[in-house]
Amino acid sequence: MESLSLSFSYHPGEYARALRRVQISKLRAVRDAVIAASVLGLAAFLWLFNGYSWVVGVMLVSILFFGLLLGFGVFVVPALVSRSQPKLREPYNLRFSDEGVHFRTTGIDSNLSWSLYSSWHQDSDFVYLFHGPRDVTILPRRAFSNADDEALFVRLISRRFGSRSAAA
Repeated sequence: MESLSLSFSYHPGEYARALRRVQISKLRAVRDAVIAASVLGLAAFLWLFNGYSWVVGVMLVSILFFGLLLGFGVFVVPALVSRSQPKLREPYNLRFSDEGVHFRTTGIDSNLSWSLYSSWHQDSDFVYLFHGPRDVTILPRRAFSNADDEALFVRLISRRFGSRSAAA
């Protein structure tokens, strides 16, 4: 039976940065920004050639509202979550094995089944274990002491979810 232990503490702003990446992926922020820019371009075109009208006004107010919502979801929510969770300032000790994940912090000592998680994703800085539509366990890749540990983790998680799952 293979197992891997990781110990780490989040650096200031690190969790918010990772959660921001999740939000951008989940909210499809890039796609939505392109759509908003296209609508803004259409509104500018209509205003330029037809003058200001109620249609242009509705388009501009809609883009403003949409931009505020998108900005709130991508920038404000990750910062608020990061600041409001005291456990994110504590040391984390996790042990991954075929049976599941032993999750331990100062205030938490829990054994989690792999069935809790639905998928995983990794980027250059983090590994994301998704559980639920908006819930995620974030592991900084710097927590792996060497390439062998990271390869062992990928083997463990690939047995559960395949070689690489999409960002849920």
